[in-house]
Amino acid sequence: MKKLSAIYLLLITLVSSHTAQAASLDSGNMLNKILDSFSKVAVTWRSEITDKASWLFWGLALISMAWTYGLMVLRSADIQAFFAETIRFFGTLGFFWWLLINGPAISLAIIDTMRAISANASGLGSGLSPSSIIDIGFNILTKVGES
Repeated sequence: MKKLSAIYLLLITLVSSHTAQAASLDSGNMLNKILDSFSKVAVTWRSEITDKASWLFWGLALISMAWTYGLMVLRSADIQAFFAETIRFFGTLGFFWWLLINGPAISLAIIDTMRAISANASGLGSGLSPSSIIDIGFNILTKVGES
């Protein structure tokens, strides 16, 4: 009885798999669609992540300032050392704050620049996308397979 039910199960699987194989798979622009959907969702994260990162940044800056100036007090540093450390501290702090605020725009500019460079280098123009790179790879694979 167990063998008979296993044979029936195998036959049902084979019949249903035939219809599943008949369905065509459309992979055109699949990676572009994935990239677009991720970009749309990631834009909503930007403000929340920047807010939390800013809170963390200023908290760590306060801890660093207290530690730095506390050690200077313990060393009995003069006013010139305090001014020099303050200028150095706020210069560094300002640079990293600028990086934190402008990080998303900088990363998008880098990605767009790399896309433009790769499009110009490949000679494909502005039509280069993740899906077109995969299509080029499949075309090469097909030509290699045919020869």
